[in-house]
Parts: sequence; C-alpha cells; structure tokens
Amino acid sequence: MHKEAYDYVFKKFFQLQPRKIHTLTYKDLKVLELGSFNINGGIRDFIEPWCQEYVGLDLQAGPGVDVVMSSHQYVKPNYFDFVVTTETFEHNEHWKETLNVSWENLAPGGVIIGTMAGEGRPPHSALDEWPIRDWEYYANIGEWDLRWSLKKAGFPDKSIHIDKINTDIRFTALK
Repeated sequence: MHKEAYDYVFKKFFQLQPRKIHTLTYKDLKVLELGSFNINGGIRDFIEPWCQEYVGLDLQAGPGVDVVMSSHQYVKPNYFDFVVTTETFEHNEHWKETLNVSWENLAPGGVIIGTMAGEGRPPHSALDEWPIRDWEYYANIGEWDLRWSLKKAGFPDKSIHIDKINTDIRFTALK
C-alpha cells in the first residue's frame, strides 16, 4: 500500500474511534480488514494493539491473512466496530457486494474506512505494481458509483464522506 493510503487510514482510525459506541474502550474493538495480504506494508501493526479481535481476510494465504475467503462471502452480522480496506476494491469484481456484506458485518455505530484507485489511475497488479496479468481483475472505482453503492448497501448519505485526491478515492461511512 502506498504511504498516502496508510496515512489516511491511520488518521481516520484514530479520529473516528472516539465517536464509537460510548461503552467501548480501545481494547474492546473488533476490526475486519478486507484484502489483508501484506505485500508492501499494512495497517494491522498500528490497529491490532487496540483490538480485542482483528481478522485479516484475503483470497490468498500469506502474511497478515487469518481467513482465506472472498470478502463478499464473509458474514458475521452486527459484529465488527471497523471494516477497513486499502487499495483492494479496484481488484475486486464483487466490490459492491462487499459493501453490502460490510454493512451487515458492522455493529450499529460501526465505521468502514477505505482507499482505492479512482478513475484515471493506470491499471496495476494486486500482487505488485507491475501490469495486471491476464487472469487478474481490474477496474477503477468512480466517486459517484462508490457513493451510490454505499447508500444502496444501507449507509446513510449524511454519514458518507468521500475524498477524491488526484486519481485516488478515500472514504468513510458510519452504520
């Protein structure tokens, strides 16, 4: 993950945490990371110490992965305080279904934080920064499509915050 994505998640995680359900303390948090395979750095190191439970989910086994499964198929209703995904939606042909399941997995008051390649970013592999392989999926995510999909998943429009920075999309939404 690139530094800007890391910095965004770091900032939002600590900024939004005090707004969490008022009965929670930092060590009570349950976090689900989508696309947790650690290729070039990840967010787990700074989030996990604040957690009672941290689940890293990815399609392939490797560093940072606890559960090997597609993110649109992992369901634990009303369980997680945070769902976090960094630089994965552009590689996930089921990203809209993943948003629906993320809404279901979040506890009331839970927050989703995400970063992704927006329109205009050159295609790149999920495995490295090389061109995508023939068997890989890739499609940039548009700001309007993301907002519509978040609303359709159940996130109230007033809770959705989207930042478009150059060709990157970053967002938060509250259940």
